[in-house]
Amino acid sequence: MITDDFLHCKAAADTPSQPTRNDQGSREQHSTPFKTAGIDTLCSDDDVRVEAAKVQAKFVSHVDTTTEVVVRFDFMSDQDTRVVVLTVEAATFAGLIILLVQFANIMTTDGSTRRFQSTTVYNWNVGVGSTCLALLTGMLMTYVWRVVSACQQHKIWQARRKRIIVLFLGELVVQWLNLALYIIPNAYLLLHRCLFLFPAFKWCGWLSWTCWNTLFLLFLLHAYGGRMSKLGPKVVLYNDGPWRWMWPCLVPWVLLQIPVSLAWLSPMDRHVFQNIKPLCQSTTIAASCTLDTRTQICVYVVVGVALGYFVVIFSLCFWKIRQHKRFPFRVVQVGWLFFRLQLRLRVIVMVFLALCLVLLWLVRIHSCASFQFTWLGLMPMQVVMTANTLVWAYISMPHNPHTDAAAKRVWEQEFAWTEADKPIKLAAKALTVPDNSKLSQAPIFCFETMMHMLYWTCLAYDYKRATGQYQRKRSDKLAEPLTTTAAPPQQHAGARTTLRLPTALSLYGLTHSELLWELQLDTRCLMGWNDSTIVLAFRGTASITNAWSDLQAWRVPHPPARGHLLCGTKPLVHVGFMKSWQAGGFNHKVITRIMELIHSRKAASGKLRIYITGHSLGGALATLAAYDIRQELVRQGQQEAQVVCYSFGAPRCGNHAFATDYNHMVPDTWSIINDQDVVTRGGKFLFLYKRPGHRVIINSLGVMMVSPSAMETSVQQYQGGQSVGQHFMTSYHHTILAVILAQFTAKAFSDGMEGVLKLIQASPHLQELFETQMGVRQEDIKKQVSMSPQDRLMQTGNCLEGAHLPPRGFYFIKPVRASQLQAQSNTMPACIAFRGWLPFWRPIPKDPAVSHPSGELELAYEKPVDSSSHSGELGLP
Repeated sequence: MITDDFLHCKAAADTPSQPTRNDQGSREQHSTPFKTAGIDTLCSDDDVRVEAAKVQAKFVSHVDTTTEVVVRFDFMSDQDTRVVVLTVEAATFAGLIILLVQFANIMTTDGSTRRFQSTTVYNWNVGVGSTCLALLTGMLMTYVWRVVSACQQHKIWQARRKRIIVLFLGELVVQWLNLALYIIPNAYLLLHRCLFLFPAFKWCGWLSWTCWNTLFLLFLLHAYGGRMSKLGPKVVLYNDGPWRWMWPCLVPWVLLQIPVSLAWLSPMDRHVFQNIKPLCQSTTIAASCTLDTRTQICVYVVVGVALGYFVVIFSLCFWKIRQHKRFPFRVVQVGWLFFRLQLRLRVIVMVFLALCLVLLWLVRIHSCASFQFTWLGLMPMQVVMTANTLVWAYISMPHNPHTDAAAKRVWEQEFAWTEADKPIKLAAKALTVPDNSKLSQAPIFCFETMMHMLYWTCLAYDYKRATGQYQRKRSDKLAEPLTTTAAPPQQHAGARTTLRLPTALSLYGLTHSELLWELQLDTRCLMGWNDSTIVLAFRGTASITNAWSDLQAWRVPHPPARGHLLCGTKPLVHVGFMKSWQAGGFNHKVITRIMELIHSRKAASGKLRIYITGHSLGGALATLAAYDIRQELVRQGQQEAQVVCYSFGAPRCGNHAFATDYNHMVPDTWSIINDQDVVTRGGKFLFLYKRPGHRVIINSLGVMMVSPSAMETSVQQYQGGQSVGQHFMTSYHHTILAVILAQFTAKAFSDGMEGVLKLIQASPHLQELFETQMGVRQEDIKKQVSMSPQDRLMQTGNCLEGAHLPPRGFYFIKPVRASQLQAQSNTMPACIAFRGWLPFWRPIPKDPAVSHPSGELELAYEKPVDSSSHSGELGLP
């Protein structure tokens, strides 16, 4: 059942469908037209409502914002994420600078007299501590006010959210006390410099370290609360259980509190007290800040136990994240994000605390600087811990989201398995979001479209020309296209791939094709079309010339020049990508050719769709091309034509102003990112470049995140580092197929098996790919789909027997030497050996045609360039 806060039906849609009868008395199903995201659809009201209900059922973490208390973390906006990230980064940078300055102070000559006579350290400690205390006071008052307001609204408190709010409120209070105890001794010394170790100092130090120990305890409680326990027939988290389940967390607290008490509350040797006051009154340099043996041992124990604390907390968070990998991402989405964010922020705090304890305490433990920092507190720890506490309090406080927050959260990450399902999804979204919401006009990702664009992108790399010899020529005209109905030539003897142009054309029923090639900068675009569809695939980096274009990372104005640079409204783009797109008038010739095709199409062909794709450099060119093509369509009054861009591993090609213009011009843009791809993760240069469109993040575990939030994108990039291997086209192909295979495991989407079945039924190419390369047969899927949900839950591992991932680069044909070929032919069937080439994964198919049935265009320059075809990215096998 769709709740009121989720379903906002329009007045016309709320009216019950009135069935009509024809002359024979039969019932006709009522249909309502929808116009969403530029697509006119005629969908059954029943189908649309059923689809809307299915989408809501997928999100088990969805909450009723009208009756339940929710926290800001449940509906984190991109703006909230930016505030959190900037706060943490700014505090980390400031803490690092302070740490380096204090460490340099310790390593210099130990001027005891100047140190105890000067008030510089005290002034800085009081100033920084007071600023942090004021910020925490404001946050504490706001937090308490939000909690009281939520209670006055008589909303339902779920046990887990109540536990989280209690823990973070406790963390806020403890850090407030910690800062107060940090300020008191420093403020007292501003008035009485020579009373450095009066008795109250010891109590302030002990209470301050008790606060630190309690903060570590709260860290541990958050991490330990993610463990699971059986409560009768159910499995529940410790956060949902009683507080007594958390008693093991008290063990490290006691272990740390014992040496803290011994170090700060035990009597100190008299010579330390006797030396401080003369040092304050003397004008000579004399030092005697050596700690006694007992205190020194206690300090070492405190540092050791604190480091052990950190290891336990990190291990628990990391273990919980590994557990999340066994479940569908949408089921554990909130928990995964919470523990990834916790791991990221807690690690920053723990690393800083460890560095402060080691560098400022242990490196020169008998110096007066270390002695002073030990008793007065460590400023870097206070700065970083205050920022961490503020961030967690901000994202965990009770929050009243916007009316469309629930629908936005659901629909931003929804996608269609097939292009036939896309209109129903769009109509269901238009029905379930509030009126006049931008979300109703937002595009939706299509898995089948991604698979089709993947094939075209691979073919753009590995396409072999039909003729063995091709004479370059200067040409300002486009070659006359030939239809694919003619018998295609046989495959070239030097072919390195089994990808075929006829197969690519058949994906959309295309009838013509051309290859556009600019020779100076080696830019290639493979084009196919019919009266209703045009497909453009740009080749990525496959030559030294292409690599040089990638390295030209400075920016130039995007034509036509507009906006103001100082105001941040002037669109700037990557100069290397722009040169590759504009060299030799390549952009004008591509756009001119497309407009010629549009004007020559039949009037009854229906709405035109233009699909643009590419990988790496090709993805950046696809982005620039999509903008210019859409701009030309608008200029010539062809606004109804739809431009869709799917890129793979594309780098950022423009600044924030360009991304804003692009999103307005081509909203149906999707950047597929393979986990930690170095090209997609790098190239941002702080704020100089911005990725336009929507992201789709995939990984080899079969996880796919459609339109992830800024917080999800941020924490996803934290672990693992950047990977060059994940940028290759073979890796993208392998990872996308891993998403397919994951639909037959416990990590599947709720409609994963049904979606794969729809893909097989919609595309003969995908059916052949899944059956021959992955062992995924249509009959087996139908059998699994017909099973009840209870029977599916009883299965473990891969429920399809024999289903597997193909080897990377399975569509390549591996060359062998003549001697290897002779040795192989003596031990293998004769039908497998073929013209000096061996198939990488299976025998050559009976129909090896990889041909281009139409003309080619080469834009040549006087300087000769190597025109040899490349099989893929640099570094590919």
